[in-house]
Amino acid sequence: MDLSGKLRERHEQAMRTNRIKLVAMLILLVALLVVMWELRSCERRGAGQEKASPGHKEPVEPLPTVDTETKASLPEGEAPDVAPLAPAKEAEPLPAPKEDPEKKFPGITDPKVLEQVLDQNGELEGGPFLHMLWRVSQDTPEKLRAEADTKVVWPTLWDSAEAWRGKALRVSGELVQMWEMTLPGNPTGLAKLHAYRLRADNPPPGSKGYLYDVFAMEKLKGARRYDRLSVYGRFFKARVSEAQKLDDPDFQVAVVVARAFERPDYLDQAAIPGPIVDGNRAEARPLYWLLKRARDTSFEDLKAQAEARAAELKEQTGAELGFNDFTLWPERYRAWPVIVRGELRRLIRHCLPENLLDMPDVFYGQFAGEERRMNTFYCIHVPVGIRHGDPIVLYGYFFKRWEYASEGRYQVTSPIFVAQRMRIIEYGDATPGRGLAFTLVAVVGVTALVLGAAIVLSRTRDRKAAEARRQRETERMRAKFHPPEEKPEEPKPPDQG
Repeated sequence: MDLSGKLRERHEQAMRTNRIKLVAMLILLVALLVVMWELRSCERRGAGQEKASPGHKEPVEPLPTVDTETKASLPEGEAPDVAPLAPAKEAEPLPAPKEDPEKKFPGITDPKVLEQVLDQNGELEGGPFLHMLWRVSQDTPEKLRAEADTKVVWPTLWDSAEAWRGKALRVSGELVQMWEMTLPGNPTGLAKLHAYRLRADNPPPGSKGYLYDVFAMEKLKGARRYDRLSVYGRFFKARVSEAQKLDDPDFQVAVVVARAFERPDYLDQAAIPGPIVDGNRAEARPLYWLLKRARDTSFEDLKAQAEARAAELKEQTGAELGFNDFTLWPERYRAWPVIVRGELRRLIRHCLPENLLDMPDVFYGQFAGEERRMNTFYCIHVPVGIRHGDPIVLYGYFFKRWEYASEGRYQVTSPIFVAQRMRIIEYGDATPGRGLAFTLVAVVGVTALVLGAAIVLSRTRDRKAAEARRQRETERMRAKFHPPEEKPEEPKPPDQG
């Protein structure tokens, strides 16, 4: 009896069974890896869980919650460049008038006192200056705006100072210096004035002039060097500003007395203001611009904008926005609304100096994102009770690329985000949670479908093989009992009676 056919069929059946077992083992291995990953994430989130060790269990102390109430300052190299312009010198006193100010008050409204002013010298006459200050204090902002000449240029004020004395005008330029001036007794009740030196637009190269000294009754919040400022006031005189050092030249300035500066407009611009230098620490103007945008945009709108941008980018490129995009092409994604996730590594409440937003502080920190790379952020709202190591999601805007030296002296490249809100990614209270349950159900379902299909296919093949085997056995039996040369007699039909 030939057994080779049976052995071959059994071998094929064993091979099919082994394939099914191999597929099942691979699927179960994938499921095990998914479960381990989810459990690892849950262990990070769960506080006070016990960590298993050989032979006994030791409780793991949960990380303390982050102190989000105490304000702190950052190191100089890490802090954003938001410090306002410091006074260039100590407050200088206004020279006292020739007569006692108390006796001078009855005639302070007399414009003839301005005849005492001498232009293109270094003095700032006390009596005439107090008269101009009192006159400006009686003006309303609307009156100054309506009366002001907006086209006057600096050379005209220097060359024809007497003709312009006391006239309202609008001046503008870049802030280069600031200080204060103390006042003697005067009818305005002010103890000091805030002085700001502006450089007029488009000064000639090497010019010793094109400067305005504006004495304002109100302080400008958060004034910074090179701020573009404008102000409505009254021209007082052309003055020579003596150099503080012997080697420095004297400067020619136009003196203006004003109530208050116009609010700088860079916060209201449609595009993020510059300059922005990638690699350096955060610059003040674009940082405040993004903070204002994050504060004034509703959370629902910000989230919808970020999701729409992400969907649009994925449709175009087939990939999601990630760490490499922010660090390699920062100018491409500047001020984009984004949603970023990671593990919180650092969080402090950073106090801000006086600023146009009247924002006293902002949260600053870092999180580990994809491939454990560090990301830096400024955030307005953070959850109470958050811990280092918590998985978080930030809703905000991308700012720039930053490069710094870590504690281990490694050069680190990090994107900076300005966020409106931080949220903790919840995984449940020390349990796998819905995400793990859904994952397990999906894995089990896929495993069942694959195994079921494999079993049905295997059984179908086995039935076909068994049927083929039976047919072959039948043919061999017929060939054995009825050789080909001997044909069996044809059955005769029964006799019909």
